[in-house]
Amino acid sequence: MSTRSLGIRLARNWPVLALMVLIFLCIAASLGDIRVAFDLNERERDFEVYYTAASMVYHHETSLIYSGADNGVDPQLRDAPKDSPIARRAASAGIDRVQFYVYPPTLAYLLLPFALMPIWWATLVWKLLCISALVATGLVLARLAGYPPLSRTGFAFCAFMLLFRPDLECLFWGQATAILALILVAGLYLIERKRVALATLLFALAFAVKLTPLITIIPLAVWREWKALRCFALWTAAIVIALWLPDRGQLLGNYVERVLPPMSVGAAVLTNKSLDSSMRLILLAVHCPLAPKVVSYGSKFLSLFLIGLTAWRARSAPAGAGRGSPRLQWMTSFWLLSCCLSPVSWRHAYALAAPAVIALLTTSLQGKIEAGYYLLLLSFTLSVSSFGLDSFAKRGGALVTALDMLPPMLGALLALTSGGGFDDAGFTSRNRSGCK
Repeated sequence: MSTRSLGIRLARNWPVLALMVLIFLCIAASLGDIRVAFDLNERERDFEVYYTAASMVYHHETSLIYSGADNGVDPQLRDAPKDSPIARRAASAGIDRVQFYVYPPTLAYLLLPFALMPIWWATLVWKLLCISALVATGLVLARLAGYPPLSRTGFAFCAFMLLFRPDLECLFWGQATAILALILVAGLYLIERKRVALATLLFALAFAVKLTPLITIIPLAVWREWKALRCFALWTAAIVIALWLPDRGQLLGNYVERVLPPMSVGAAVLTNKSLDSSMRLILLAVHCPLAPKVVSYGSKFLSLFLIGLTAWRARSAPAGAGRGSPRLQWMTSFWLLSCCLSPVSWRHAYALAAPAVIALLTTSLQGKIEAGYYLLLLSFTLSVSSFGLDSFAKRGGALVTALDMLPPMLGALLALTSGGGFDDAGFTSRNRSGCK
């Protein structure tokens, strides 16, 4: 093979090579976590919280699952006291230490079958379920991108889903975000297949488990997808009614009124990779005289501005079919934006950013991405994949703190400037009549 022909082949296949380089770098950034994340004997602290809450529902202690978390203090960084109801229930299952349950009651009800198993067996089943969900997410994304799931590209997407650092964090902690990613991506696939009612059921279910997927309605609204919005509203109302019926809304009201407000303030800690935390920590590192409340309100205003600006840029995305249509790309970018702008975004929360990263990789595989934009994608992926700067940032230094808190800034910029990459056959005018 001549040098010229080799150069031509490399030029044609540079997106594939770029994808492989990105996967390799993700592996290098996550080497310390891969073994632990896939260890079936490792404890999963977040799942233990879900399991305990489900056990309380099973033992008719549903009204107590928020006890101790509803005292007006942010419950996210606190272990439950030994004499609290959730800690006593955890101890009866063999769990020596547990944090407060801080999610909507939906998850406790959905995981009720796990309460019938011993904790070690439930943990194993949940781990395998999360791994399967990540693999399935990669396969569905390959199908959405126009590639056969059982192809080299499909396998590469699956490998990325299993090696992306936030996904490894999901496996390590037993976080439900790995399942949510599959639910949302499956919703996108169903939208493409014109199954709008079923797709919006999945979107509503994701919102009922964690609140951040609510951002899904913003692109639907700017695209005037009234059928999808109506279906989403109906499914959400049905879920709320189902949660309200057992105790006439006391548990749901307790969560909304007493648990959720202190969590919405956010936490300015290095492990919280949100825009609010990033701004507060960087300004603190440079000794900015602004009061923390002023910075917090400023970050919230900036978050609303970024959401509005992204929605404005996405509004003109064409609704016709064809691989060049950008609407599904914009949808995944809104999920990425939700990770960056949420008051609290632990590293595992960025698992919802994986579909957007893969969507952008798809545009690169199709040769529709510029080198500068690919550099931005690479920078974000590596910044969110490696949190090794945390230990250095704790010792002080504005520059190290700024570098450590880059993920929300790069992610917001990536979402704001995205568009294009997936076939948009599901968002046609044929989907704008009533639920089907």
